[in-house]
Amino acid sequence: MKISLRQLKAFASIAHWNSFTRAAEELHIIQAGLSGMLRDLETQIGSRLFERTTRAVSLTEAGRALLPVAERAVNDLEEAAARLGELTSQASRSLTVAATPLVCATILPQVFRDLARAHPEIRLAVKDAERPSIQSIVETGSADLGLGILLPQSSGLERRLLGRLRLVYVSPAREPGGGKDGLCWSALRGLPLIGLAPDNPIQEVIDAQLQAIGRHNEQRPTFNNLQTLLGMVEAGMGSAILPSFVQPATAQPFLESLVRWMQRNGAGPLS
Repeated sequence: MKISLRQLKAFASIAHWNSFTRAAEELHIIQAGLSGMLRDLETQIGSRLFERTTRAVSLTEAGRALLPVAERAVNDLEEAAARLGELTSQASRSLTVAATPLVCATILPQVFRDLARAHPEIRLAVKDAERPSIQSIVETGSADLGLGILLPQSSGLERRLLGRLRLVYVSPAREPGGGKDGLCWSALRGLPLIGLAPDNPIQEVIDAQLQAIGRHNEQRPTFNNLQTLLGMVEAGMGSAILPSFVQPATAQPFLESLVRWMQRNGAGPLS
């Protein structure tokens, strides 16, 4: 038995109006189509649902038994559809971003501030996670997009370049070079360096540059995440080369590019 919602709505409408003509008008279908749906329903049920004369349409005993069931089914399905539509509408006005804790702390506050001003109707959320977890968070649907540096290509995700970040020299202000702009790599020859783990993609890019001054394979203290590395720099354990988002002011062009991209590709269609 394959009774459809349209058949039940047609049956309930005829019963409500006691008229095929009025029911067809309500459902915006031709009367022949309405009659065909009713015939199919009666065939599936195996009973006549209406007594029809040239003057009147009335429910049979089987029709009276089916009517409350049909009305309840139609109401329940329409209410469920309305709730799902509301949930879909709410979901379309939300944007969840996955990123590393440092990106969440340095970049996303400014980006979210600008998006909230431009699109106050969008509910913004963030998931802070370690770099290797970002892609899986997006793949499972827990976030709409992920932000990361040098994330590998994934067949299930679309990857876009938002911008390029400068590398910056980070050191306590009391150290040589601290607070200065425009250092060249050769100026780092005699400075104590600490860094990320050698297999970290960010550190691999940095080591490729340090190779020119013979410092790419040296033994140095290394740490697994940027927050720890920054804390060690602040404690005077050494200096580090890091992406410029550790200092939001130096990453401003990237921030502006990210806001524009999220408005076009993330927030734009949701407004």
